[in-house]
Amino acid sequence: MSGELKKGKYIYYSCTGGKGACEQKHIYIREEALEKQFIKALESISLSAEQKEWITNALIESFKDEQIYTKERIDDLNEQKENLRQRIDNLYLDKLDGKISEAFWTVKHNEWTNDLTNLQHRISSHENSNINFIQHGSQILKFCTHVKKEYLEANNVEKKEILNTVLQNSFLKGKELSYTYCKLSNSLSRHIRQYEPKCRKFR
Repeated sequence: MSGELKKGKYIYYSCTGGKGACEQKHIYIREEALEKQFIKALESISLSAEQKEWITNALIESFKDEQIYTKERIDDLNEQKENLRQRIDNLYLDKLDGKISEAFWTVKHNEWTNDLTNLQHRISSHENSNINFIQHGSQILKFCTHVKKEYLEANNVEKKEILNTVLQNSFLKGKELSYTYCKLSNSLSRHIRQYEPKCRKFR
């Protein structure tokens, strides 16, 4: 959809046919009327107090599960790291004892030191995952709770960003807006399926 200035002061929107031939191409709708339909779409994903409480509790339980999983993975990676350190130490002793050549020691030492660095990166990633999980969940809760208010207070650029976050495949069917809701969070979808806006077809 794109907007055109009509009569010097009114903005009308119509289908651009960007995805192929469009029967609605010459049907126009006033900007105010279109925005009302966008606001209605946003109201459909606003959370009630009960829903917000349910999702908050679900996030807490999910975080506990995430903590258990993260601890198991970190413990496993730390065990791998310790075994690898032991191998590097033994490799050095073998070099001192003349059991292996300098060239062989250099190749294996560099290889295993690189593996050790990669393991540490993976451990750090898991340690940060719980923080990211909670932050992301909080952002979604805040967004769904205040999305209409944020949209009404936003400038045109910010409004477009909000709509792009919530909606996809928007097009006009006559003068009615048709759209699908986007998933706001893939990482949390398995925990809050009942209340997350999924791609549901309207009209």
